[in-house]
Amino acid sequence: MMSQAKPSRVDPGRSAVETGGIADPAGFWRRMVGFVIDWLLCFALPSLLSSLILLITGYSSRANVVDVLWILFLALSIVSYFTFFTMRGRSPGMRVAGIKILDQKTGHPPTFSRALTRGLLLLLLIGSWLVVILLGSDGRSGGLSNREALLLDIGYAVFLVSSFGHLWISWDRKSQTLQDKIAGIVVVRKSAVIEPVERPTRRIDPLEYRM
Repeated sequence: MMSQAKPSRVDPGRSAVETGGIADPAGFWRRMVGFVIDWLLCFALPSLLSSLILLITGYSSRANVVDVLWILFLALSIVSYFTFFTMRGRSPGMRVAGIKILDQKTGHPPTFSRALTRGLLLLLLIGSWLVVILLGSDGRSGGLSNREALLLDIGYAVFLVSSFGHLWISWDRKSQTLQDKIAGIVVVRKSAVIEPVERPTRRIDPLEYRM
């Protein structure tokens, strides 16, 4: 019998994003508009609500247990917010900015693992900003303790790396930040459509058919 060549197939593991054929990548300022709105919703609003609760209930905001619970609450709010909306493809801030998130390989909304990675990276980014702002502006006459000074140094390092990671958009051909590359996502305008690309296959010569 004659053996026939296998037809070419579409590889679902590769997309136009992965091969560099991305259309309408989201620019720096669009992403910043979306991020500021999301930051207000996932951090500033929960922080304000928790502060009001502490004020109404009469608990001291300087109690160690209360401080720890407050930090855990805000951290959980940030990670949950970005993980949930990343899986949906668009956060409220992104809707306003007219952009969306796609998985770099499939061109679809990111999976849970990629969304969680993005949420943890953004928690690290926002946390470093807070450390730099709170400890860097501390005007105590006695100065910072050794632990606080170490925490401030780490905050500065993470802040600088994260800032450089966002500036990376300016010269990256896919307009990705370093954080995007780690999470395996890409941010595009809402009208962009990413289609899987066909994997090139070797053309079979009819003379190669065997009896």
